[in-house]
Amino acid sequence: MTVYGATGFAANSKTSERPVIKAMALLTPLGVTPAENWHAIVNDRQTLQRSVPVPETEKLLIRRFPHTAHLTKIDRVVQIALLAAADALDQTDNPRLSEADGLFIATSKGPIQTMIRALANSLGVEAMDAEQIALGPAAIGYHLRQQLGSPGEVHTSVAACAGSLAATSRAFNALLSNRFRRAVVVAADSSLHPMFDASFARLGVLAPADENGNRQCRPFDAAGRGFFMTEAAAAMVLEFSPVGDLHIEGTWLGGDATDLLATDSAARSLRRGISSLAGDTRIDFVHAHATGTRHDAHELAAISAIRPSYIFSHKRFLGHSLGASGLVALVLSAMCHRHQKTLLGDALPPSSTSLTLAQGFGGHIGVVRMHQSPCSMACRESLTS
Repeated sequence: MTVYGATGFAANSKTSERPVIKAMALLTPLGVTPAENWHAIVNDRQTLQRSVPVPETEKLLIRRFPHTAHLTKIDRVVQIALLAAADALDQTDNPRLSEADGLFIATSKGPIQTMIRALANSLGVEAMDAEQIALGPAAIGYHLRQQLGSPGEVHTSVAACAGSLAATSRAFNALLSNRFRRAVVVAADSSLHPMFDASFARLGVLAPADENGNRQCRPFDAAGRGFFMTEAAAAMVLEFSPVGDLHIEGTWLGGDATDLLATDSAARSLRRGISSLAGDTRIDFVHAHATGTRHDAHELAAISAIRPSYIFSHKRFLGHSLGASGLVALVLSAMCHRHQKTLLGDALPPSSTSLTLAQGFGGHIGVVRMHQSPCSMACRESLTS
């Protein structure tokens, strides 16, 4: 089966092999591994209420890269991307990138903190900062090559908040075309700054703060008050393999050219992507993009057309990590499959299928279909790691 989207395609392999998820990493303010985030959300029901960074990043960097002290001075988006990529690769048989690997990166802004700092002191920009500014979003790939090895290809997707599912789709198709032995997808965003709060407030999508400065993101809430930003990074290693419990079955990329910000109230492009990947298969859950804005109602209507068993969005717990949010969602969807439970605690069958969605300014849309076969003993043991 081949499914064509407005800006790309996805396909299921005609052979017994399939893109299997071999390793995952996730860094958010709630935890620095997928397991920690899962426990915080599902077991402890923790919910962020303000924009906060990933904790103890410098300590994590020094521990993982003890002989490269300069890494503590690079932009935070590069730091958390490095940590996520290294964590995922360390879980594989080969923790170094090689010519047999493809590296696919996503970010909405790249080293934006360094750029803002330079604007405040344009005559005192250090050489390292100038280099990162010149590289822009490609700075992440540059530093990953420096620290983790040289892959056969490095590609950075910048597609607003759908960027990391665009990168996932590119990785998926690279494996299907046998260009690489494995594909590494990394997404990171660190855009915590009053300038962006003010920008989103003017657009009417920033959740209001209470008297204590706390904000809440309430996906699918009728009031549609908006979201708040958070910092996050995620990584996923995919291999084209005949074995594996958890695999990606298809991806779809599309576009909604209605407006830079507003979306088609009929959500025709999104409906096409959802229905194309769902097909006639029962979808156990949809991990929605839902950001707590008025658009959620259109997204919910589009999702409801395929009648999934459950619909939810992780932004209720983590806020919005912009360009990283799609891969954050995909990692959490994978954890749902493996634990046989949604983020809201609903039970899933041992064999389950899901769709994960991402949408971004400019009309970018990404959809990924994932399937979990009955979990093996090795898979169950990995849940506690």
